This record gives sequence, structure tokens and C-alpha cells, in this order.
Amino acid sequence: MKIFEALLELQNTLLKYYSATIQYLYHELLTLFENKVSIDVEKPDLERISFYTSLIEKYQYQIIQLTDFNKGHTIYMTLQQIINSGIQDVLVTITALRNSEQKLIRVSSEALLIQPGIEEKLKWIINENNHLHNFQNDQDRYQAFFARLKNEINDVPPPQYTCSSLNKFVEDIVNEYSLDIPVLEIVIDKLNRNHSEEELYLEKLQNTILQHILEQEVDTSSVSFTEQEIKVIDIMEILTAHIDFFKRLSKIYIKFDKLLLQKLRLDNLPAPESVEINSHIAKKLDNFIANLVAGGTVGLSTEQTYISVFSFIQNIAFQFRTFNENYIGYIPESRPARYGDDESFWTLVKEYIATLLRVTKFLEDPNGCNHDVNIIMGSSKEEFEQLENEAREYFFALLPFERIFECDERIVNHQLGEKN
Repeated sequence: MKIFEALLELQNTLLKYYSATIQYLYHELLTLFENKVSIDVEKPDLERISFYTSLIEKYQYQIIQLTDFNKGHTIYMTLQQIINSGIQDVLVTITALRNSEQKLIRVSSEALLIQPGIEEKLKWIINENNHLHNFQNDQDRYQAFFARLKNEINDVPPPQYTCSSLNKFVEDIVNEYSLDIPVLEIVIDKLNRNHSEEELYLEKLQNTILQHILEQEVDTSSVSFTEQEIKVIDIMEILTAHIDFFKRLSKIYIKFDKLLLQKLRLDNLPAPESVEINSHIAKKLDNFIANLVAGGTVGLSTEQTYISVFSFIQNIAFQFRTFNENYIGYIPESRPARYGDDESFWTLVKEYIATLLRVTKFLEDPNGCNHDVNIIMGSSKEEFEQLENEAREYFFALLPFERIFECDERIVNHQLGEKN
């Protein structure tokens, strides 16, 4: 009866989470906004939700006592008929909050209910209820479904954590921007600016350098490579990704530089000189990438190109490290709502570059790989890939800042407009 017990535990967890976050949304959060924001969705009947959770716990106790699958299924489905209308009401309320005319409420609801997956999990349960009878005679499906159920239960965050995290965020932005509602609407929008798992998965597969090479080489069937050349190509597939990363990072860094300087000047704080990435890095990247693409797969297979790529990555990494040092002492630590994202971005760039330079040091170490392709892709392959993957993960952690800085740009433009 574990499967029905777990289903009820998940439903109970979701409904209790929903009840706690709704209570916070309609009371504590509105108090933070000093009731200058109203909720255009009628507050749900939380006593009804409490009744359902008590009922679920009662049925859960009964099901634990059973050993017959059919009896357990019957009791479980009887309960579903009772609570289904309540769960449908929960889904209707979540949808209404997500579509609220009040942006602060809409975005807060996203952070409290959508991102933690409450809506998604409830819909999943409703759908799976139609297929539970199939598990009786299929142990593999039963075990797989039960394992997922346990993961879904563990994946629901404590409501106290979600509410306190949002509360701290809102307190910080209210302290920073007072109750300038248009600005608060933009700032709180950052809560839902993270890349989805699907977007990040696609980002991790992306290497525009290799894509351009493949596009220009329609038919490579007549080209053959030695075992040594294949090893070089394998290394290049890994390293050229970071040249592609540099190009994407440069665009985000330019926005970071521009917005940080604008914010510091608006706040009458000391500001460093702009690093002017376009003149230092952007053109170098474009030219180097163009040469790599022109050389094609054959070009990537040579150790000469490997050394060239290695040196280029190391050189650009050193330049980014120098750029980052330009901001030391200029990002205020005491104003997280205003400069917290700048600090986080700056720190992640520092970690990405430091880890990438550990990769280059590993490859050139005279007592280790010493640029020997056979060692890199042989005895040191696992360590190389592990270290490079660590650098790669730091880069992927930087991608959400593209959207975050879009929000900052809107805030700065709003403030500049008011100032003028």
C-alpha cells in the first residue's frame, strides 16, 4: 500500500504548503507593501483546505493497515472523489494569481507557488490517478512510480523557507527603493528571471564554433583522421566551448559594466573607469573564431591549433581577471537590493576565470600533462574533464544575469527618466 500512502503524503504536503503560502501572501506580504497593493483574487477558504488535509491523514492511516491492492485503490479513489473539487479550486486560484492585474502579486505568486512546482505536481497527481490500476501487475512500473513519488515529496520546499526568502527579498527592496511601486515591480521581476532546466540543458549543448564548422562541411565522408588527430579534435570540442562562452560572457559583462557605473553615479558613489570590453576582447574573439571556422575540422585536428586555442583561452582569461579587478572596492556590500546582483555576478566571473585558469595550468604542467594529447585524453582524461566541467558550471551560473541585468536596465532608465 506504499504507493497510495505516498500519494496521500504528497497531496497533504502540497495542500499544507499552499495553505501556508496563501496565508503569507494575503497577510504578511501585503503588510510589507503597507497595503498600497491589493490582491484582485478572492482569498481562498483555508478552513476547507485544513478539512481536506485532516481527511487525507485519516484515510492515510486506514490505507497503512491494508495489504490488498484493490482495497487500497478503492479507498484512495473514494477520497479523491471527495477532495477533487478542492484541488481544482486550488489550481483555479493559482492560475488567477498568476494572471493577476497586480504585477507585484503576480510575480510573488510565481515565486511562492509556480517555481516550487505546486501547480505542476497537483496536475501530475490528477493525471496519474487515472492509471493507478496499471501498477498492480507491473512491479517495474510500480517501483519506478513509487521512486518518483518519493522524489516529488522531498522536492517540495518547507513553506517557511519560501516565505521567509521572499520576505527578506521584499524587505531589502522596500528599504532600498521605499515604496516606489513601478521600481518594485521591476526589481521583484528578477525572482522569475532564472533559466528553466530545459533552457540550461540546451545552453549546455551549444557551441556555435562547432555548429558553424559543421554547417560549412556538408560532406566529410572523404576525410579520415588518425587516432592522434581524433584525440586532438576531442580536446578541441571541449576547449572551443570556452571561446564561445567568452563571446557570450562579453555581452553580459558589457551590460554589467554600463549599468553598475550608471547606478553608482545615480547614487553619487565613486565609480571606476569603464573596462571597454568591445575594444579589448570582442574583436579578438570575432577574428579568432572566424579563423577557427575557416580551418574546419581538419584545422581542429592539428596540435598547432590546439596550442593556439590553449594560448588564446589563457590570454582572454587573464584579461577578464584584470577587468574584474577594476571593480574591487566599488560595489557596495551594504545595499544588497541595489547591488547584490552585481556582487554575485562579479564573484561568479572571478570563480569561472580562476577555475578555467586551473584547467590551463593542468594542461601545461611540465610534471603532468605538459600538452601531451595522449596523456590528456589518456591517464589524465577523467581529471581534465572533471576540472573543465567545474569551470563550465560556473559559466552556466552566469547565464541568468543576462535577464537580471535587463531588469536593472529598466530600473536605471526609470530613475534617469525621473531625474530628468
